[in-house]
This record gives sequence, structure tokens and C-alpha cells, in this order.
Amino acid sequence: MAQTFGNIASNLFGEELAIHGIIQVVCVITGCALILSALMLYRKHRKNPMHIHLSQVFMTLLIGIAMLALYFIPLPF
Repeated sequence: MAQTFGNIASNLFGEELAIHGIIQVVCVITGCALILSALMLYRKHRKNPMHIHLSQVFMTLLIGIAMLALYFIPLPF
């Protein structure tokens, strides 16, 4: 039951594509959640500016956008 190097390489590449797909889905879900969280933080900031700082809203929004941008990074071949 000896495998050639080509078979081993194709098996590893197939697993890499699956892991890449999982990472992309996690990035999209996390990015959407962070953007939604930033909107909710902004609503809290509008009610009480001393409790939630606007910088916290901007950083949460920026991180959410960055997570969504990771989805569009192509897989190198």
C-alpha cells in the first residue's frame, strides 16, 4: 500500500482547501458580528457618550471590516 509523492501532495492540497474554506466562513461570520456589535455600541454611545467611547466603536468597526476583507484574499496556487 505504498503511495506516490503525487498522491500525498494531492491529499495535502485537498485538506488545505478545506481549511481555507473554513477560515473564510469564520472570518465572514466574525466580521458581520463585529460590524453589528459596532452599530449597537454606537447606539449606546448616542445615549450616553461618557459610558462608551467613540474610539471603541471605530475600532470594533475597523476590525469587523478587516475580518470581512480577509474573505477576499485569494488562495495562492
